Amino acid sequence: MTGSRKRKCRTEGWTSKKRLPSQLPSTPVLSHSNTRPRFAYLRDPFTVLSGGRSTEEVMNNSLYRRSSKITYSKQCFEVKGRLGHGSFGDVFAVRERDTNNLYALKRFNEDRRWSDALREVRNFELLPKHPNLLQLKLAWEEWEEVEEKRIMYVQTELCIGSLDQYIRSFDLSELQVLYIMRDVLKALDALHQRGLIHCDVKPENILISTKGFCMLGDFGLVFDMAKDKAGSDGDSKYLDTAMWGTNMPKPSMDIFSLGLTILELATKEELPKNGELWADLRHGILPENFVPKFTKLSEKLQCTIRRMLESDPSLRPKASELLEESFLEQLDETKRLPFKRLEYISHLLSPPVNKPRRSERLQIQKIINGTVTLPSSFSTPPNSSNSSPVYDSNRKVHQPSTPVRRPVTSVSRIRGRPGIRIRPLFPSSC
Repeated sequence: MTGSRKRKCRTEGWTSKKRLPSQLPSTPVLSHSNTRPRFAYLRDPFTVLSGGRSTEEVMNNSLYRRSSKITYSKQCFEVKGRLGHGSFGDVFAVRERDTNNLYALKRFNEDRRWSDALREVRNFELLPKHPNLLQLKLAWEEWEEVEEKRIMYVQTELCIGSLDQYIRSFDLSELQVLYIMRDVLKALDALHQRGLIHCDVKPENILISTKGFCMLGDFGLVFDMAKDKAGSDGDSKYLDTAMWGTNMPKPSMDIFSLGLTILELATKEELPKNGELWADLRHGILPENFVPKFTKLSEKLQCTIRRMLESDPSLRPKASELLEESFLEQLDETKRLPFKRLEYISHLLSPPVNKPRRSERLQIQKIINGTVTLPSSFSTPPNSSNSSPVYDSNRKVHQPSTPVRRPVTSVSRIRGRPGIRIRPLFPSSC
């Protein structure tokens, strides 16, 4: 019996020896570009990707608590409103709690390829410091416990809006178009000197800064001529067909896209997405609906647009050559017409109003209604038949030479905290 049992145990591979921890098989983990072990996020819930600061330096922010389960973005930023939405994700206007400065915060969706989001962050690092290029403040990724996924955020300067949003509400004069053209040419010249091609110049990616000039943004398709092996096509409405036969974009591609953008802004006509009219613009033929407004433009602007839309890329001027044109050089920045504020952004950029406390608002309302008597510091007008004080903001009230504000003493029992509180009956603004 005993021998048979031992033989049975040997055949089934049983043993009475304990395995050491080093001999235990490791738990299999799925390897995927968009997945990491969940406990890795618990050890590293926040990682800085770009912005010139280390993760430790950012986490030492006085407002950030590492022990809290609330993410860095929710602890350090207050969302003021959503600026835009697209396939990439959402863009929010936020206020940084530490400095009270306003920024734009781009939140990438998880369904977008992680490599595309990382590429845009990398492209920000390639950009030169230039006032007409949107600058990166900080980029990071964090793990959200509630949604159980990692999110990437890109913090940049806050702008009034894009030209695509602006032209839907307001018209642009030819002088404004010239200033916009010069701003974008300066941005393209700075990129081309670094060997970078934007590949997606259009009104939607031309942003209006809070200082009144234009900046070039959205660098997700930027092509590095020194390192990248293939580029990506941008919006079909502004696409240059000369680049269809090659995967290597050239600076002339940006010039063509800018030429179509200026044509659309100056004539206030929407560009075709496809069809015969779309092909005519690529062969130097102006559609009939563009002709009446195009002929009203100045000859210099007409000639410049034609040069930028040459079907042969080698005949198109460079950005630096266009900036040397006399009609662009002579533009005086002090005479630039300001942009009008869009409705959805106006309340975000306006300074906050200090609202009086609810108890003070109720007291003021009672005084206006005449249910409460004013203190002695608020005297009645002279020669008044009515003995009760009158509160009229438009009427001059006789005040003593040395007015005295008598504080009102009241017992505070708010939220179970008894104590004596002395404060004026009216706010200082009254």
